[in-house]
Amino acid sequence: MTRLHRLGILAGACALAAACSLAPAPRPVAVYRLPPPDLPGLATRQALALKIALPTTPAGLEGRRIPVTRDGLRIAALAGARLEAPLPQLLRERLAEALRRDGRIAWVLGGEAIAAADLELAASVREFVVDLRGRPTASVRLEATLVALAGRRILAQRAFAARAEAAGERPDQLVTALAAALDQLALELAGWVEEAAARG
Repeated sequence: MTRLHRLGILAGACALAAACSLAPAPRPVAVYRLPPPDLPGLATRQALALKIALPTTPAGLEGRRIPVTRDGLRIAALAGARLEAPLPQLLRERLAEALRRDGRIAWVLGGEAIAAADLELAASVREFVVDLRGRPTASVRLEATLVALAGRRILAQRAFAARAEAAGERPDQLVTALAAALDQLALELAGWVEEAAARG
């Protein structure tokens, strides 16, 4: 190897090192958790155990990103922000907590609960997004199926939708709006489960 060749290699290595040192540092990602459900507790309880299955989500919504849209067509991830858990897991635990606080069903099982249950709630998420056109608004839509586990009999099916305006465009405000929309939806869901279970 000639002296000129060695000098060329050395110069290239120095240039590469300089370029790497000038590269911008990765932007930190903030992790957001949903605030606790804000639901009124009810005194009347049905002596039933309800298990909430892991919800299904469309492709692209199964992770921890916070979905937003600026044109109503394209869904993008909110930069620099993530949810504390993957969306299906987060939704299951949120619905379980909301239904427990509501109080109409005596026992609500979430997570990987192995206790015996009377009913199972299966949900398919159709929309979970914050629309940033005009006043930021969170929108949640899902289709729910209530199943009697004895005999795997479908008791009822219904689509639910809820919307909630955000106070602004900060990530914490958008997450709070998504939580408020979920609370509205959970309140409707609780009444529907109660009625469907009573009809049997």
